[in-house]
Amino acid sequence: MFPMLNLIVKQLKNLEAGQLFELALLEKKLVKFNVFLIGSCCDKPAQSLVQNVNECIGAYGCGRCEIQDMYKQKTI
Repeated sequence: MFPMLNLIVKQLKNLEAGQLFELALLEKKLVKFNVFLIGSCCDKPAQSLVQNVNECIGAYGCGRCEIQDMYKQKTI
């Protein structure tokens, strides 16, 4: 899974850096667009891989549980 996710991350970083596009509607002017990923839809095994947490059937495998545990440790 890592090689596939690594390729996706590289492509997303290129989109975040911005790409130049030539728009015919604006008299063929070059316009720079930045694209950001703000969400994704994954099943539980894929979510654990993307978030880099334990497997979904293991301890703290749920992203919500992992985040709450980290929050509690910081406040104590």
